[in-house]
Amino acid sequence: MSDFGIPASITTTITLTVTADIEQRWKEQQRRWAMLEGEHSENIRDAINATLAPEIAALIELTPDMSANPFKQVWQELNVLYMGAPDVTVEGQEDADLSLVVTERLWPQMQKGGLYTLGINEALVRLDWPTPDEIAAGAAAEVQYRIVPPHKIGRIEAAKGQPDVPAALEEARLRVIDGTPLWTWDVWDVRDPANPVFRIEVDKADGASGRDDITEQVAPELAEKYPYMDKGGAPIFPWILRHATVGNDLFSTNAGIELVSGSLTLAAMWTDWRQGFSNSATPKMVGIDVEAPAGVVKEIAGVGVRYIPTHRDSLTLLKSTQGTGGTVATLQPGMDPAVGVAALRSYEERLAIGAGLSPSDLQITQGQSGYAIVVSRAGKVEARRRYTPAATFADRLMLATGARMSNSFGGTNLPEDAKSYSISYPTLAADLDEQKKRVDLAALKRDQGFADPIEAIREARPEIESDEEAAEILIRIQRVKDDIAQRAQTPEPGNEP
Repeated sequence: MSDFGIPASITTTITLTVTADIEQRWKEQQRRWAMLEGEHSENIRDAINATLAPEIAALIELTPDMSANPFKQVWQELNVLYMGAPDVTVEGQEDADLSLVVTERLWPQMQKGGLYTLGINEALVRLDWPTPDEIAAGAAAEVQYRIVPPHKIGRIEAAKGQPDVPAALEEARLRVIDGTPLWTWDVWDVRDPANPVFRIEVDKADGASGRDDITEQVAPELAEKYPYMDKGGAPIFPWILRHATVGNDLFSTNAGIELVSGSLTLAAMWTDWRQGFSNSATPKMVGIDVEAPAGVVKEIAGVGVRYIPTHRDSLTLLKSTQGTGGTVATLQPGMDPAVGVAALRSYEERLAIGAGLSPSDLQITQGQSGYAIVVSRAGKVEARRRYTPAATFADRLMLATGARMSNSFGGTNLPEDAKSYSISYPTLAADLDEQKKRVDLAALKRDQGFADPIEAIREARPEIESDEEAAEILIRIQRVKDDIAQRAQTPEPGNEP
Protein backbone atom coordinates (compact mmCIF):
# COMPACT_ATOMS: atom_id res chain seq x y z
CA MET A 1 0.00 0.00 0.00
CA SER A 2 1.26 3.46 -0.79
CA ASP A 3 0.24 6.97 0.26
CA PHE A 4 2.65 8.47 -2.26
CA GLY A 5 1.55 11.87 -3.51
CA ILE A 6 -1.07 12.48 -0.81
CA PRO A 7 -0.83 16.02 0.63
CA ALA A 8 0.24 15.97 4.26
CA SER A 9 -2.75 18.14 5.17
CA ILE A 10 -5.21 15.48 4.00
CA THR A 11 -6.00 12.36 5.97
CA THR A 12 -7.33 9.47 3.91
CA THR A 13 -8.67 6.17 5.09
CA ILE A 14 -7.71 4.29 1.94
CA THR A 15 -4.34 4.48 0.22
CA LEU A 16 -3.29 3.56 -3.30
CA THR A 17 -2.15 0.07 -4.18
CA VAL A 18 0.36 0.03 -7.03
CA THR A 19 3.00 -2.36 -8.29
CA ALA A 20 6.67 -1.88 -7.49
CA ASP A 21 7.54 -0.63 -10.98
CA ILE A 22 4.80 2.03 -10.85
CA GLU A 23 5.91 3.04 -7.36
CA GLN A 24 9.47 3.48 -8.63
CA ARG A 25 8.30 5.52 -11.64
CA TRP A 26 6.13 7.71 -9.41
CA LYS A 27 9.04 8.39 -7.08
CA GLU A 28 11.22 9.87 -9.82
CA GLN A 29 8.41 11.71 -11.60
CA GLN A 30 7.12 13.21 -8.34
CA ARG A 31 10.63 14.31 -7.42
CA ARG A 32 10.90 16.26 -10.67
CA TRP A 33 7.40 17.69 -10.33
CA ALA A 34 8.23 18.88 -6.79
CA MET A 35 11.37 20.63 -8.06
CA LEU A 36 9.36 22.42 -10.76
CA GLU A 37 6.75 23.49 -8.20
CA GLY A 38 9.18 24.54 -5.45
CA GLU A 39 8.00 21.77 -3.12
CA HIS A 40 11.26 19.83 -2.97
CA SER A 41 12.57 20.63 0.52
CA GLU A 42 12.19 16.99 1.55
CA ASN A 43 14.16 15.91 -1.52
CA ILE A 44 16.96 18.29 -0.51
CA ARG A 45 16.98 16.75 2.97
CA ASP A 46 17.43 13.34 1.35
CA ALA A 47 20.35 14.75 -0.68
CA ILE A 48 21.91 16.27 2.45
CA ASN A 49 21.79 12.94 4.26
CA ALA A 50 23.20 11.17 1.21
CA THR A 51 26.01 13.71 0.71
CA LEU A 52 27.24 14.57 4.21
CA ALA A 53 28.25 12.68 7.30
CA PRO A 54 25.31 11.94 9.66
CA GLU A 55 26.49 14.27 12.42
CA ILE A 56 26.92 17.13 9.91
CA ALA A 57 23.66 16.40 8.09
CA ALA A 58 21.77 16.44 11.39
CA LEU A 59 22.93 20.01 12.00
CA ILE A 60 21.76 21.48 8.70
CA GLU A 61 18.91 19.39 7.30
CA LEU A 62 16.25 21.28 9.26
CA THR A 63 16.67 24.34 7.04
CA PRO A 64 17.55 23.19 3.51
CA ASP A 65 18.69 25.96 1.15
CA MET A 66 16.27 26.26 -1.79
CA SER A 67 17.80 29.35 -3.41
CA ALA A 68 19.45 27.49 -6.31
CA ASN A 69 17.43 25.18 -8.55
CA PRO A 70 19.19 24.82 -11.92
CA PHE A 71 16.81 22.00 -12.87
CA LYS A 72 13.83 24.37 -12.84
CA GLN A 73 15.77 27.35 -14.20
CA VAL A 74 17.08 25.45 -17.22
CA TRP A 75 13.66 24.15 -18.25
CA GLN A 76 11.98 27.48 -17.62
CA GLU A 77 14.49 29.11 -19.96
CA LEU A 78 13.98 26.48 -22.67
CA ASN A 79 10.18 26.31 -22.38
CA VAL A 80 9.62 28.76 -25.25
CA LEU A 81 7.13 27.07 -27.60
CA TYR A 82 4.02 28.49 -25.95
CA MET A 83 5.20 31.95 -24.91
CA GLY A 84 2.71 33.14 -27.55
CA ALA A 85 -0.32 31.50 -29.12
CA PRO A 86 0.58 29.16 -32.03
CA ASP A 87 -1.14 29.71 -35.36
CA VAL A 88 -3.47 26.80 -36.20
CA THR A 89 -4.81 26.19 -39.70
CA VAL A 90 -7.04 23.44 -41.09
CA GLU A 91 -6.27 21.82 -44.42
CA GLY A 92 -8.86 22.83 -46.99
CA GLN A 93 -10.81 25.00 -44.53
CA GLU A 94 -9.26 28.46 -44.31
CA ASP A 95 -12.34 29.82 -42.53
CA ALA A 96 -12.77 26.90 -40.11
CA ASP A 97 -14.21 27.99 -36.75
CA LEU A 98 -11.93 26.43 -34.11
CA SER A 99 -13.22 28.46 -31.17
CA LEU A 100 -14.74 25.44 -29.40
CA VAL A 101 -11.44 23.54 -29.62
CA VAL A 102 -8.75 26.25 -29.54
CA THR A 103 -10.13 27.98 -26.47
CA GLU A 104 -8.77 31.08 -24.73
CA ARG A 105 -7.25 28.93 -21.99
CA LEU A 106 -5.65 26.27 -24.19
CA TRP A 107 -2.27 27.78 -25.08
CA PRO A 108 -1.74 29.50 -21.69
CA GLN A 109 -2.30 26.09 -20.08
CA MET A 110 0.25 24.56 -22.43
CA GLN A 111 2.92 26.80 -20.90
CA LYS A 112 2.65 24.72 -17.73
CA GLY A 113 2.21 21.57 -19.81
CA GLY A 114 5.38 22.39 -21.74
CA LEU A 115 7.35 22.89 -18.52
CA TYR A 116 6.17 19.55 -17.13
CA THR A 117 6.92 17.83 -20.43
CA LEU A 118 10.50 19.11 -20.61
CA GLY A 119 11.30 18.64 -16.93
CA ILE A 120 9.56 15.32 -16.27
CA ASN A 121 9.96 14.06 -19.87
CA GLU A 122 6.20 13.49 -20.10
CA ALA A 123 2.95 15.18 -19.15
CA LEU A 124 -0.66 14.38 -19.88
CA VAL A 125 -3.59 16.47 -21.02
CA ARG A 126 -7.12 15.39 -20.14
CA LEU A 127 -9.89 16.65 -22.45
CA ASP A 128 -13.48 17.08 -21.28
CA TRP A 129 -16.80 18.44 -22.48
CA PRO A 130 -18.97 20.03 -19.75
CA THR A 131 -22.19 18.31 -18.77
CA PRO A 132 -25.57 20.02 -19.35
CA ASP A 133 -25.76 20.86 -15.65
CA GLU A 134 -22.29 22.45 -15.76
CA ILE A 135 -23.25 24.47 -18.85
CA ALA A 136 -26.46 25.59 -17.13
CA ALA A 137 -24.32 26.70 -14.18
CA GLY A 138 -22.18 28.90 -16.45
CA ALA A 139 -19.51 26.63 -17.91
CA ALA A 140 -18.64 27.38 -21.53
CA ALA A 141 -19.84 24.77 -24.04
CA GLU A 142 -16.35 24.06 -25.36
CA VAL A 143 -13.53 21.58 -24.93
CA GLN A 144 -11.91 21.83 -21.52
CA TYR A 145 -8.27 20.91 -20.87
CA ARG A 146 -6.53 19.79 -17.69
CA ILE A 147 -2.78 19.26 -17.24
CA VAL A 148 -2.01 16.06 -15.31
CA PRO A 149 1.51 15.23 -14.03
CA PRO A 150 2.50 11.65 -14.86
CA HIS A 151 2.94 10.59 -11.22
CA LYS A 152 -0.86 10.59 -10.95
CA ILE A 153 -1.13 7.86 -13.60
CA GLY A 154 -1.03 4.23 -12.46
CA ARG A 155 -1.37 1.42 -14.95
CA ILE A 156 -1.05 2.57 -18.55
CA GLU A 157 -1.15 0.59 -21.80
CA ALA A 158 -0.14 1.62 -25.32
CA ALA A 159 -2.35 1.61 -28.38
CA LYS A 160 -1.76 -1.16 -30.87
CA GLY A 161 1.07 -0.22 -33.22
CA GLN A 162 1.74 3.06 -31.36
CA PRO A 163 4.11 2.30 -28.48
CA ASP A 164 4.19 5.87 -27.17
CA VAL A 165 0.43 6.60 -27.45
CA PRO A 166 -1.82 5.28 -24.65
CA ALA A 167 -5.17 3.56 -25.17
CA ALA A 168 -5.80 2.61 -21.53
CA LEU A 169 -4.81 4.23 -18.23
CA GLU A 170 -5.78 4.80 -14.62
CA GLU A 171 -5.68 8.26 -13.04
CA ALA A 172 -5.43 8.63 -9.26
CA ARG A 173 -7.92 11.31 -8.18
CA LEU A 174 -8.72 12.54 -4.68
CA ARG A 175 -12.46 12.77 -4.11
CA VAL A 176 -14.55 13.59 -1.05
CA ILE A 177 -17.18 10.89 -0.64
CA ASP A 178 -19.70 11.19 2.18
CA GLY A 179 -17.46 13.78 3.78
CA THR A 180 -14.37 11.55 3.67
CA PRO A 181 -11.43 12.23 1.33
CA LEU A 182 -10.58 9.09 -0.64
CA TRP A 183 -8.07 8.30 -3.35
CA THR A 184 -9.95 6.83 -6.29
CA TRP A 185 -9.01 5.49 -9.72
CA ASP A 186 -10.56 6.74 -12.94
CA VAL A 187 -10.20 3.78 -15.30
CA TRP A 188 -10.24 4.40 -19.08
CA ASP A 189 -9.76 1.70 -21.72
CA VAL A 190 -10.51 1.84 -25.47
CA ARG A 191 -8.26 -0.97 -26.64
CA ASP A 192 -11.42 -2.79 -27.67
CA PRO A 193 -13.41 -0.03 -29.44
CA ALA A 194 -16.54 -2.18 -29.40
CA ASN A 195 -16.40 -2.42 -25.59
CA PRO A 196 -14.88 0.81 -24.19
CA VAL A 197 -14.50 0.97 -20.42
CA PHE A 198 -14.91 3.77 -17.91
CA ARG A 199 -15.11 3.08 -14.18
CA ILE A 200 -14.40 4.81 -10.90
CA GLU A 201 -12.76 2.41 -8.49
CA VAL A 202 -11.33 2.49 -5.00
CA ASP A 203 -8.85 0.14 -3.36
CA LYS A 204 -10.40 -2.11 -0.74
CA ALA A 205 -9.92 -1.03 2.86
CA ASP A 206 -7.89 -2.72 5.59
CA GLY A 207 -5.22 -3.98 3.19
CA ALA A 208 -7.49 -6.35 1.32
CA SER A 209 -6.53 -6.98 -2.29
CA GLY A 210 -8.63 -5.80 -5.20
CA ARG A 211 -10.88 -2.81 -5.79
CA ASP A 212 -14.51 -1.82 -5.53
CA ASP A 213 -16.41 -0.19 -8.41
CA ILE A 214 -18.02 2.96 -6.98
CA THR A 215 -19.15 4.54 -10.27
CA GLU A 216 -22.81 4.17 -9.29
CA GLN A 217 -22.14 5.98 -6.03
CA VAL A 218 -19.97 8.81 -7.41
CA ALA A 219 -21.38 9.35 -10.93
CA PRO A 220 -24.55 7.28 -11.38
CA GLU A 221 -25.17 8.75 -14.83
CA LEU A 222 -21.96 7.06 -16.04
CA ALA A 223 -22.52 3.62 -14.54
CA GLU A 224 -22.04 0.99 -17.26
CA LYS A 225 -21.68 3.82 -19.78
CA TYR A 226 -18.71 5.29 -21.64
CA PRO A 227 -18.78 9.11 -21.43
CA TYR A 228 -17.45 10.15 -24.84
CA MET A 229 -18.52 8.71 -28.19
CA ASP A 230 -17.98 10.46 -31.52
CA LYS A 231 -20.56 10.96 -34.26
CA GLY A 232 -19.62 7.65 -35.82
CA GLY A 233 -20.19 5.75 -32.58
CA ALA A 234 -16.51 5.18 -31.80
CA PRO A 235 -15.14 5.88 -28.29
CA ILE A 236 -13.05 9.02 -27.76
CA PHE A 237 -10.01 8.47 -25.56
CA PRO A 238 -9.76 11.86 -23.81
CA TRP A 239 -6.05 11.67 -22.96
CA ILE A 240 -2.98 13.02 -24.75
CA LEU A 241 0.44 11.89 -23.54
CA ARG A 242 3.01 14.57 -24.36
CA HIS A 243 6.68 13.60 -24.73
CA ALA A 244 9.80 15.75 -24.64
CA THR A 245 11.09 13.66 -27.53
CA VAL A 246 9.33 11.12 -29.72
CA GLY A 247 10.41 7.58 -28.90
CA ASN A 248 9.15 4.04 -28.49
CA ASP A 249 8.04 4.11 -24.85
CA LEU A 250 5.18 5.57 -22.86
CA PHE A 251 7.55 7.00 -20.24
CA SER A 252 11.22 7.99 -20.28
CA THR A 253 11.37 8.18 -16.53
CA ASN A 254 15.11 8.47 -15.93
CA ALA A 255 16.20 10.48 -18.98
CA GLY A 256 18.11 13.56 -17.83
CA ILE A 257 18.49 12.27 -14.29
CA GLU A 258 21.95 13.84 -14.11
CA LEU A 259 20.50 17.36 -13.89
CA VAL A 260 17.93 16.25 -11.31
CA SER A 261 20.41 14.59 -8.98
CA GLY A 262 23.02 17.29 -9.53
CA SER A 263 20.57 20.07 -8.69
CA LEU A 264 19.63 18.41 -5.42
CA THR A 265 23.30 17.81 -4.59
CA LEU A 266 23.95 21.49 -5.33
CA ALA A 267 21.16 22.47 -2.93
CA ALA A 268 22.74 20.24 -0.27
CA MET A 269 26.12 21.90 -0.83
CA TRP A 270 24.59 25.40 -0.67
CA THR A 271 22.99 24.39 2.62
CA ASP A 272 26.40 23.26 3.87
CA TRP A 273 27.99 26.49 2.55
CA ARG A 274 25.45 28.57 4.46
CA GLN A 275 26.21 26.67 7.64
CA GLY A 276 29.94 27.10 7.03
CA PHE A 277 29.51 30.82 6.40
CA SER A 278 27.87 31.13 9.82
CA ASN A 279 30.22 28.87 11.76
CA SER A 280 33.52 28.46 9.88
CA ALA A 281 34.20 31.68 7.99
CA THR A 282 35.70 33.50 10.98
CA PRO A 283 38.72 32.71 13.18
CA LYS A 284 38.07 30.23 15.99
CA MET A 285 39.51 30.22 19.48
CA VAL A 286 40.64 26.98 21.08
CA GLY A 287 41.79 26.23 24.57
CA ILE A 288 44.68 23.94 25.47
CA ASP A 289 44.78 22.63 29.07
CA VAL A 290 41.82 24.88 29.96
CA GLU A 291 38.15 24.32 30.56
CA ALA A 292 35.04 26.44 30.97
CA PRO A 293 33.16 26.30 34.24
CA ALA A 294 29.94 25.63 32.29
CA GLY A 295 28.87 24.43 28.89
CA VAL A 296 26.15 22.80 26.89
CA VAL A 297 25.93 19.20 25.78
CA LYS A 298 23.95 18.70 22.56
CA GLU A 299 23.19 15.33 21.03
CA ILE A 300 24.00 15.26 17.31
CA ALA A 301 23.31 12.08 15.34
CA GLY A 302 23.32 10.10 18.59
CA VAL A 303 26.62 11.57 19.81
CA GLY A 304 26.88 13.96 22.78
CA VAL A 305 28.90 17.05 21.78
CA ARG A 306 29.91 19.66 24.37
CA TYR A 307 30.23 23.26 23.23
CA ILE A 308 30.08 26.81 24.60
CA PRO A 309 27.55 29.16 22.95
CA THR A 310 29.37 32.47 22.32
CA HIS A 311 28.90 35.74 20.51
CA ARG A 312 31.48 38.27 19.37
CA ASP A 313 30.47 40.55 22.26
CA SER A 314 30.67 37.82 24.92
CA LEU A 315 33.51 37.16 27.37
CA THR A 316 34.39 33.51 27.93
CA LEU A 317 35.95 32.67 31.32
CA LEU A 318 38.33 29.71 31.39
CA LYS A 319 40.40 28.00 34.09
CA SER A 320 43.51 25.87 33.90
CA THR A 321 43.12 22.12 34.16
CA GLN A 322 46.75 21.73 35.35
CA GLY A 323 46.82 24.58 37.83
CA THR A 324 49.77 26.16 36.00
CA GLY A 325 48.01 28.09 33.27
CA GLY A 326 46.72 26.89 29.94
CA THR A 327 46.87 28.28 26.43
CA VAL A 328 44.22 29.97 24.31
CA ALA A 329 44.99 30.03 20.58
CA THR A 330 43.26 31.27 17.43
CA LEU A 331 42.68 29.08 14.41
CA GLN A 332 42.26 30.47 10.92
CA PRO A 333 38.78 30.27 9.31
CA GLY A 334 37.81 26.83 8.15
CA MET A 335 36.46 28.09 4.83
CA ASP A 336 36.72 31.01 2.43
CA PRO A 337 33.10 31.93 1.52
CA ALA A 338 34.09 33.52 -1.81
CA VAL A 339 36.03 30.44 -2.91
CA GLY A 340 33.05 28.29 -1.97
CA VAL A 341 30.68 30.45 -4.03
CA ALA A 342 32.96 30.25 -7.07
CA ALA A 343 33.17 26.48 -6.81
CA LEU A 344 29.41 26.09 -6.50
CA ARG A 345 28.76 28.42 -9.42
CA SER A 346 31.17 26.37 -11.53
CA TYR A 347 29.34 23.21 -10.50
CA GLU A 348 26.01 24.77 -11.43
CA GLU A 349 27.31 25.81 -14.84
CA ARG A 350 28.55 22.27 -15.44
CA LEU A 351 25.09 20.94 -14.61
CA ALA A 352 23.45 23.22 -17.17
CA ILE A 353 25.95 22.23 -19.85
CA GLY A 354 25.29 18.59 -19.03
CA ALA A 355 21.60 19.25 -19.77
CA GLY A 356 22.50 19.94 -23.39
CA LEU A 357 23.20 23.68 -23.37
CA SER A 358 26.19 25.06 -25.23
CA PRO A 359 28.66 26.95 -23.01
CA SER A 360 28.41 29.91 -25.42
CA ASP A 361 24.62 30.01 -24.91
CA LEU A 362 24.76 29.95 -21.13
CA GLN A 363 25.15 32.63 -18.51
CA ILE A 364 24.86 32.42 -14.75
CA THR A 365 24.02 35.91 -13.53
CA GLN A 366 23.86 37.54 -10.12
CA GLY A 367 20.74 39.68 -10.15
CA GLN A 368 18.65 41.35 -7.49
CA SER A 369 16.90 38.08 -6.69
CA GLY A 370 20.19 36.15 -6.53
CA TYR A 371 21.33 33.33 -8.78
CA ALA A 372 19.83 33.00 -12.24
CA ILE A 373 20.59 30.83 -15.28
CA VAL A 374 20.06 32.73 -18.52
CA VAL A 375 20.08 31.06 -21.94
CA SER A 376 20.86 33.14 -25.00
CA ARG A 377 18.34 33.53 -27.81
CA ALA A 378 20.45 31.22 -29.99
CA GLY A 379 20.23 28.53 -27.31
CA LYS A 380 16.47 28.97 -27.07
CA VAL A 381 16.11 28.79 -30.85
CA GLU A 382 18.02 25.51 -30.85
CA ALA A 383 15.81 24.17 -28.04
CA ARG A 384 12.73 25.25 -29.97
CA ARG A 385 13.96 23.36 -33.04
CA ARG A 386 14.74 20.28 -30.94
CA TYR A 387 11.39 20.05 -29.15
CA THR A 388 9.04 21.17 -31.94
CA PRO A 389 8.52 17.72 -33.59
CA ALA A 390 7.26 16.05 -30.41
CA ALA A 391 5.11 19.06 -29.50
CA THR A 392 3.61 19.19 -32.99
CA PHE A 393 2.72 15.50 -32.86
CA ALA A 394 0.99 15.92 -29.46
CA ASP A 395 -0.78 19.17 -30.38
CA ARG A 396 -2.17 17.78 -33.63
CA LEU A 397 -3.51 14.73 -31.82
CA MET A 398 -4.95 16.96 -29.09
CA LEU A 399 -6.73 19.20 -31.61
CA ALA A 400 -8.10 16.23 -33.53
CA THR A 401 -9.40 14.68 -30.30
CA GLY A 402 -10.93 18.01 -29.31
CA ALA A 403 -12.55 18.21 -32.76
CA ARG A 404 -14.18 14.81 -32.26
CA MET A 405 -15.65 16.05 -28.98
CA SER A 406 -16.76 19.34 -30.51
CA ASN A 407 -18.38 17.59 -33.47
CA SER A 408 -20.23 15.18 -31.19
CA PHE A 409 -21.34 17.61 -28.48
CA GLY A 410 -20.98 21.08 -30.01
CA GLY A 411 -22.46 20.53 -33.45
CA THR A 412 -19.31 21.47 -35.39
CA ASN A 413 -18.00 19.74 -38.49
CA LEU A 414 -14.23 19.85 -38.05
CA PRO A 415 -11.69 17.38 -39.47
CA GLU A 416 -10.98 14.50 -37.10
CA ASP A 417 -7.66 13.48 -38.68
CA ALA A 418 -4.63 14.86 -36.82
CA LYS A 419 -2.80 15.39 -40.12
CA SER A 420 -5.43 17.96 -41.15
CA TYR A 421 -4.08 20.44 -38.60
CA SER A 422 -1.00 22.59 -39.18
CA ILE A 423 0.61 24.40 -36.25
CA SER A 424 3.10 27.26 -36.49
CA TYR A 425 4.75 28.18 -33.20
CA PRO A 426 5.73 31.80 -32.50
CA THR A 427 9.24 32.78 -33.47
CA LEU A 428 11.53 34.25 -30.86
CA ALA A 429 12.11 37.96 -31.26
CA ALA A 430 15.72 38.82 -32.03
CA ASP A 431 17.58 41.20 -29.77
CA LEU A 432 19.09 44.38 -31.21
CA ASP A 433 22.60 42.96 -31.50
CA GLU A 434 21.37 39.92 -33.42
CA GLN A 435 19.21 42.08 -35.70
CA LYS A 436 22.21 44.26 -36.56
CA LYS A 437 24.39 41.22 -37.33
CA ARG A 438 21.69 39.75 -39.57
CA VAL A 439 21.17 43.01 -41.47
CA ASP A 440 24.93 43.51 -41.92
CA LEU A 441 25.38 39.96 -43.23
CA ALA A 442 22.46 40.32 -45.65
CA ALA A 443 23.87 43.63 -46.95
CA LEU A 444 27.32 42.08 -47.39
CA LYS A 445 25.89 39.18 -49.41
CA ARG A 446 23.96 41.62 -51.59
CA ASP A 447 26.96 43.87 -52.16
CA GLN A 448 29.23 40.93 -52.98
CA GLY A 449 26.69 39.47 -55.41
CA PHE A 450 25.83 36.39 -53.35
CA ALA A 451 22.18 37.45 -52.93
CA ASP A 452 19.77 39.56 -54.95
CA PRO A 453 17.85 42.36 -53.17
CA ILE A 454 14.81 40.16 -52.50
CA GLU A 455 16.92 37.36 -50.98
CA ALA A 456 18.84 39.90 -48.93
CA ILE A 457 15.77 41.56 -47.44
CA ARG A 458 14.20 38.21 -46.60
CA GLU A 459 17.40 37.15 -44.85
CA ALA A 460 17.50 40.41 -42.93
CA ARG A 461 13.83 40.11 -41.99
CA PRO A 462 12.82 36.43 -41.52
CA GLU A 463 9.25 37.42 -40.72
CA ILE A 464 8.69 38.21 -44.44
CA GLU A 465 6.87 35.15 -45.76
CA SER A 466 7.11 35.47 -49.58
CA ASP A 467 9.12 36.98 -52.42
CA GLU A 468 6.06 39.03 -53.39
CA GLU A 469 5.90 40.64 -49.96
CA ALA A 470 9.64 41.34 -50.10
CA ALA A 471 9.27 42.92 -53.57
CA GLU A 472 6.49 45.20 -52.31
CA ILE A 473 8.68 46.36 -49.44
CA LEU A 474 11.58 47.06 -51.82
CA ILE A 475 9.26 49.05 -54.11
CA ARG A 476 8.06 51.15 -51.17
CA ILE A 477 11.64 51.74 -50.06
CA GLN A 478 12.62 52.83 -53.57
CA ARG A 479 9.64 55.20 -53.75
CA VAL A 480 10.70 56.82 -50.49
CA LYS A 481 14.28 57.19 -51.79
CA ASP A 482 13.03 58.73 -55.05
CA ASP A 483 10.78 61.12 -53.14
CA ILE A 484 13.66 62.22 -50.90
CA ALA A 485 15.96 62.70 -53.93
CA GLN A 486 13.32 64.75 -55.76
CA ARG A 487 12.75 66.97 -52.76
CA ALA A 488 16.49 67.52 -52.41
CA GLN A 489 16.63 68.75 -56.01
CA THR A 490 13.55 71.00 -55.73
CA PRO A 491 14.40 74.49 -54.39
CA GLU A 492 12.44 75.88 -51.49
CA PRO A 493 9.84 78.50 -52.44
CA GLY A 494 11.55 81.87 -52.77
CA ASN A 495 14.95 80.31 -53.43
CA GLU A 496 14.43 79.66 -57.14
CA PRO A 497 17.36 80.72 -59.37
